[in-house]
Amino acid sequence: MDPGPYSLRELVKMADMKMAREWDHTASLMCIMVRLHSSKGGSVNVSKFHPYMRSSQSGVKITRDNIQILKKVFVDGPETDATSPGNPIL
Repeated sequence: MDPGPYSLRELVKMADMKMAREWDHTASLMCIMVRLHSSKGGSVNVSKFHPYMRSSQSGVKITRDNIQILKKVFVDGPETDATSPGNPIL
């Protein structure tokens, strides 16, 4: 298969966008079906069915303190312990 003028990164991006577009359609249909057959009516959002729209519940909230820690580790470099030279403290 000849990818033509596209790089692997561009091909992966195009495939991801195609899948997201297909999920837009499928999630919309699923949302409509639930709204039609639900006694509550309208309490369902499309993002409940769309895997690309789901927000992650895990992770760390970025704050100024977190940024300072990351800067200290990745920009300034790890500190070394005086009692054991050559061993970085993280």
